[in-house]
Amino acid sequence: MPWVKNKHVCFLCCLVLAGAVCNQQTGLLPPLDSDGGAVVDPADPGSNLDQSNDEVPTGPGSDPGDPGQPSGPLPVFPGAQGYGAFGVAGRGVPSLGVAPRIIAVTTLEDMVFDPNVGQMVAAPGSLREAVEASGPRFVIFKVGGAIELDETLVIENPYITIAGQSAPSPGIALAHYGVAVDAKEVVIRHVRIRPYVDEAGGEPLGVHNSDNALLSRHDNDVVNPDEDAITNVVFDHCSFSWSIDETIDVHHWVRDITFQWCIFSEASLYGHMEGPQGTGMLVGLSPGTTCPPDFTRLSIHHSMFAHNMNRNPRVMMAGVVDFRNNVIYNWFNTASQFWGPMRVNYVGNYLLRGLDMPMTVPGRNAIHVAQPANSTGTPQLYINDNFGYFRTSSAQAEWDIGVYYSIPNDGTLCNPGSSVCGFIVTPTSDNGMYYLSQPHEPPTVTTHPAATARDLVIQSAGANKPVRDTVDQELADELSYVVQTQPFSNSTPGYNPANDPELRRIGVHHGDTATVLFFEPVGVSSHFCTPRTYRLQPGQTVLDGQIAYLQSLTCTFPDGYTLPDDYLEILARPGSYKWYVNDRVIPSEATVSAMYPPANFVALDSDGDHIPDAFEQAQIGSSPWVDDSLLDTDSDGYLNIEEYLNSLAAN
Repeated sequence: MPWVKNKHVCFLCCLVLAGAVCNQQTGLLPPLDSDGGAVVDPADPGSNLDQSNDEVPTGPGSDPGDPGQPSGPLPVFPGAQGYGAFGVAGRGVPSLGVAPRIIAVTTLEDMVFDPNVGQMVAAPGSLREAVEASGPRFVIFKVGGAIELDETLVIENPYITIAGQSAPSPGIALAHYGVAVDAKEVVIRHVRIRPYVDEAGGEPLGVHNSDNALLSRHDNDVVNPDEDAITNVVFDHCSFSWSIDETIDVHHWVRDITFQWCIFSEASLYGHMEGPQGTGMLVGLSPGTTCPPDFTRLSIHHSMFAHNMNRNPRVMMAGVVDFRNNVIYNWFNTASQFWGPMRVNYVGNYLLRGLDMPMTVPGRNAIHVAQPANSTGTPQLYINDNFGYFRTSSAQAEWDIGVYYSIPNDGTLCNPGSSVCGFIVTPTSDNGMYYLSQPHEPPTVTTHPAATARDLVIQSAGANKPVRDTVDQELADELSYVVQTQPFSNSTPGYNPANDPELRRIGVHHGDTATVLFFEPVGVSSHFCTPRTYRLQPGQTVLDGQIAYLQSLTCTFPDGYTLPDDYLEILARPGSYKWYVNDRVIPSEATVSAMYPPANFVALDSDGDHIPDAFEQAQIGSSPWVDDSLLDTDSDGYLNIEEYLNSLAAN
């Protein structure tokens, strides 16, 4: 029997759905290229990963005769797993003919005005300057604190490792704007990204793609997908929150990507032109692109999604998605959505109920899939060892975790009074079209039992080097409390989870609290007549705010009413022009400044090679007076600077 939903379901998507995978591989994944262009091919004796005894005149390269040469694909750093793990990032490859270098970030400034060119440019010693540099490079930090980005930080030049773990306490946070990745061979570790809208500075509300991180490459930048696509990207132990739209947005020519040990949380319910968005991760294609719908291979493992409305994740397009050992907490709507003909491995995940999880079938089920008649196909899922609202015991069937699809009601499918009908999916539904009996192209990922992974993620996910910040620590404490006390099973007389101070709602939890108006004309697209949001000023009444807001708009509605002239008529029709009033927590520059005070600390480094003397002597066994950071002393494939950076990230 179908379940019935009495309100309209708004499918907020304009993306083309997905298909099957391009390159089928199992276990340790070989490099993407075998021509030495993007990833070292171990079958090619001319592209040895060990760069310590190079004969390329311009710098480190390969030495086929070195007995220390790795015998197989080398992860980009120890512990890197998933589809994106077998790149080289800042190490580069010999065929580039360019030695890697180390760039130190020495200032928290982002951009400065250059009178010679008449515009803002990257500040000397800034992260932006390091990102805009070309060639293989390791970016380390001599400063800690918040970098207030003046615009989106765009990574266009490949072969870069950004080592946030090298910053002194409190670590590195990127604030105000987010990051856009438009290059292959990128590693970002232990970085916090906390965007916000600077209303005090006159900044308008955000739009779509106002994300913590955007990974996108468009058709006109791709001639040869094997060379030009974004691939071999790893986000490791990064923290994404406060996004205006999604925390993560992936679309177009993006191939092998890993998000591991990350936190995607507290997506903002304020700041978007169209009203509350506040979602997790969106993967898809825009209409008209020439990118194949099955191009992307996405690995998300040992990560946490918390306090987002939905999209944890929503994948509209991909070849294969490996979603493994993740924690999802307190969503509003369905937790995860997979639409289109992709293959999904949904393994070892733990879904924890929160205050905002609706007690509807969409809310309690883990996965929303495309309906059988979907014009571009349906996903196939391998489901194993997941726990959530419906599946609380390993003795239950795997698909008890809850999978469903919905269909607009034509009056015959379910209750004629409902607009949408929903149907529960089982392995045998629709002749088994949704069912995979085995995982599809599983990447190499250390897989834990779901409960073990849950505890590990709560303990270690996110940017925790050199320390966890307040945002992540409070979230971890909240989840630990939920796991330990099981508040939604608490039958103590008088106890109500809604009144429990340890439990929080979706959205942002750090910043100033303000009263916000949301304007919703019935039957009118949210893209029309924006912004849909107004923040009340101190001392301003709701009515005063409504009038001021309506008088600021210029638009004509389908019924003929025009703003600003007809604001009184619109106020007199609350049935057609609805209003919502909510308190929202809104972060700002002051929030960030208080959370991430600036810091400077540089350990003794006699030879100036960016590896402290103590580490060189104790761990590498080399002289602290000899610049050897770009050598591979132990012939394990990792340069000495990598050995040092990897040690800083070790748990």
